[in-house]
Amino acid sequence: MNSLSKTRERGLTAREREILRLIVKGKSNRQIATELKLSVNTVRAHRANIMAAVGIHKSTQLVVYAMQTGLVAPPGNGNSQT
Repeated sequence: MNSLSKTRERGLTAREREILRLIVKGKSNRQIATELKLSVNTVRAHRANIMAAVGIHKSTQLVVYAMQTGLVAPPGNGNSQT
């Protein structure tokens, strides 16, 4: 099974996974918006969709969940999964 199939199984789009990776890196909505050339409201919507998809209500829990489940690699390990 390829990475895209695994992502879809978890209910996240490629864009949501990309935003999740940046959230784990500690980036703010504004920083993510600037980096991905999106509006801040679009980033907020993606963040809300991600949290709803995985059933989490706090950003800190989202970061822990993302790392524990392997959705993204912990920051600084040089093995970023994109």
